[in-house]
Amino acid sequence: MAPKTIRVSESSIGAAEIDAVVKALESNRLSQGSTVSEFENVLAKYARAKYATACNSGTSALHLAMLAAGVGPGTLVIVPALTYVATANAATYCGAQIAVADVLPESWCIDPSSVGTIFRRWEKSHGGGTLVAPVDLYDALAMTTFIGDNGDELSVVLDASHSMRVLTPAEHDIAAMTYSFFPSKLITTGEGGAVITDQLAIQDSAVLYRGQGASTPGQYIHDVVGYNYRMTEVAAAIGRAQMAKIYTFIVTRALLTARYRFNLLAYPQVTVQEGTRASGWAMAVTTPVHASVLRQKLAKRNIETRRFFTPINQLPMYDHLRQDTPVAQRLFEHGLVLPMHVLMSTDDVDTVCEALIASLKETI
Repeated sequence: MAPKTIRVSESSIGAAEIDAVVKALESNRLSQGSTVSEFENVLAKYARAKYATACNSGTSALHLAMLAAGVGPGTLVIVPALTYVATANAATYCGAQIAVADVLPESWCIDPSSVGTIFRRWEKSHGGGTLVAPVDLYDALAMTTFIGDNGDELSVVLDASHSMRVLTPAEHDIAAMTYSFFPSKLITTGEGGAVITDQLAIQDSAVLYRGQGASTPGQYIHDVVGYNYRMTEVAAAIGRAQMAKIYTFIVTRALLTARYRFNLLAYPQVTVQEGTRASGWAMAVTTPVHASVLRQKLAKRNIETRRFFTPINQLPMYDHLRQDTPVAQRLFEHGLVLPMHVLMSTDDVDTVCEALIASLKETI
């Protein structure tokens, strides 16, 4: 019998999700029914926000949120170097100019001092609107307050795809926060996302642009060039069933994260992510060994891993964004995402840690 492969991520789908999908199919209302609205209400309550707009992907959510926040030609959007490409792509869809900020060496989230440097340079040479798109990365929460030279807070759209964080009282003033429901995320709808906000104008804009720019659905009156970003009833049905389990998911991930951290305490060559903890979406580490080498060694031990995201300013379509981001570069070269999902056991965590240490001993 072949040894078990411990996968880097897996979805937890059970009878509740299957039953929900069957009911959605039997309703014969697969789009624009009541299930999406019900899912949105659950999301808004969970996030402690006034509004949630469900859509067909996390990328769509980012695009809708940035459009609603007024991002367009002439706007500068500052994104962290270490993030999934969707954060930058959404700003590009809006016609904005992008700048890439470095990340903090402890939390690996956007560095506010780098944001400040970029903002001052932009204000001096261009002026115009600026929006910051911080990202909750792996298992750390990003800062959400950025102050311009005039003392005003910069507009913020928070990419909370990894964390599904709940808004604190201090964060209700940000333009919007977005979730992703990709299969690897905290909950899944297959594909999906949501715009979370307390601002009615942001909500109205997200709904308008999500549905092909129709202010009066069903009457074919379109006020703007919109997008077909609607979530299906089937996806929302899965999401509602998943949301009933979300706190169990979070507790399970917290226990697995604690086990990882305990096991790795004795190995100073392994650095774990620090900063304000999120929801345990991922267990990410850095080591002195190049990530590609370590990844191959772990694969031979039946441990699936992922590299850190390629820094945005190294991707071909953004190769003109050659800001110096040494922290993100170092993390990319030496960072690995280890297996983390609710189908894992503590024994699985022990197995991963043992394989990681053994692989390091072979190379250091």
